[in-house]
Amino acid sequence: MKRRILFWVSFAFLICAMIATSAVFVRNTSTAHAAKPADSSESQLIITPTQIGIPGDGTNCSTYKPPVTCTITLSEPADAQDGLSWSATPSTGDKSSTISPSWGTLSPGESITITITTSLCGGRWSYYFTAEGVTTPVVYSCG
Repeated sequence: MKRRILFWVSFAFLICAMIATSAVFVRNTSTAHAAKPADSSESQLIITPTQIGIPGDGTNCSTYKPPVTCTITLSEPADAQDGLSWSATPSTGDKSSTISPSWGTLSPGESITITITTSLCGGRWSYYFTAEGVTTPVVYSCG
């Protein structure tokens, strides 16, 4: 039994280690839950990081014990032509998480810090950020 648990813990750690925490650029076109290649003529939503978690499982989160508070940054490049409206929602069925603020409009060159607070731990959940029809997940890992 201990060997099986050790295997799964090692496997989960390996998967987490393989996931990049780089920023995602989202193009302003309409597609559900898919980021498309950026078009330089359109505004872009920059999400940093796209992988978050408690210490040992990710970055940008506060503690091992719920409630856990995590932060991400949304921004729009300074050379963007127009403002960018965005909104955020938790995973389906997640009734314990809050995202603050959960919507807004970024001006070219503007950045905003988003705070996610959750009592969920023991797995992975996604928070979805939508900018003009394109939805990008931010994945949260705990335990």
